[in-house]
Amino acid sequence: MAFTCMMNNEKIYSFHYPPAAWIDLKSQKKAHAFTMSCCGEAAVLKTSALGTQFFAHKTKSEKCPVTDDETKEHLFAKYLVSRTLHEMGWQVEPEKRGVTPDGTQWIADVYAEKGNAKMAVEIQWSPQTYEDTVARQQIYMDAGIRCVWLLRDAKSSNEIGRASCRERVSSP
Repeated sequence: MAFTCMMNNEKIYSFHYPPAAWIDLKSQKKAHAFTMSCCGEAAVLKTSALGTQFFAHKTKSEKCPVTDDETKEHLFAKYLVSRTLHEMGWQVEPEKRGVTPDGTQWIADVYAEKGNAKMAVEIQWSPQTYEDTVARQQIYMDAGIRCVWLLRDAKSSNEIGRASCRERVSSP
């Protein structure tokens, strides 16, 4: 499931379209050339049962390097975050890849910029240790990006929240 594709050689985002405009765009499929951003194969526009607007391969492609291993709930959360940030005036890029000054690579579920502000939003649906979350948070800090975590597991959320508060209280 992808939130970007190429329409007539121009990158488009599914979350840029309100539902009525998405339905209209789907009805114009013969007027446009839709291809997947990941591999250039033909794309189709779809809407999931949860209301997630997305692009999919028209036919299964063995050439495509991207796997669909995220849950529908995780994808729906990424879609909602992307759409909301876009509606608030942020420039949004799902699955943005980057690198810190020391060469550490990162991939943000949702990356957004507005003016000089840079933000990553991580939707952590699967279990992750506190140590892993802190390490990933440090990578974003090293890259000069604020990171927001949306955690499914309340226990992890409380542990991270308490640690974050302790760090803020103890910092000068």
